[in-house]
Amino acid sequence: MRVNEVMARPAVIATEDASVEDIAKIIMEGEVGCIPITDASGCLCGIVTMSDFAPRVEGEGRPSFRAGPLFNTWLADGSAAAWFAENRGRRAREIMSAPVVSVEEDSDVQVAVNLMAAHGLYRLPVVKDGKPVGVVSQRDLLRVMLGAQR
Repeated sequence: MRVNEVMARPAVIATEDASVEDIAKIIMEGEVGCIPITDASGCLCGIVTMSDFAPRVEGEGRPSFRAGPLFNTWLADGSAAAWFAENRGRRAREIMSAPVVSVEEDSDVQVAVNLMAAHGLYRLPVVKDGKPVGVVSQRDLLRVMLGAQR
């Protein structure tokens, strides 16, 4: 089975010049967990995920919404809202993760599984000629696994 058979498409994308506020709106309106970021030529150059909207915790490399007690603290003390207020005008290029791990659309699904496992990813941008065409998620892969068992 190929990645293009299981991925969500089309990719909901933004350019590296998009503001943090615009990206937040795209995530909410598109009901997606990540936004592949493209350069001026339309090629994948970064990714913004939901966790990029969480304040960074001192001593930890990447923010995480998985840290329940910390998230509750951010909500209680207003630091998440303060972070967003301070950063809403920043550009995607300033908060995106790069370089991006991605997979070609005609790759075998096992390639995507291996990449996601090796890098601890929940979602993986799918590209064709370097341009994002979709996203494959752990949920997509679980759907395939369940379908195969029927």
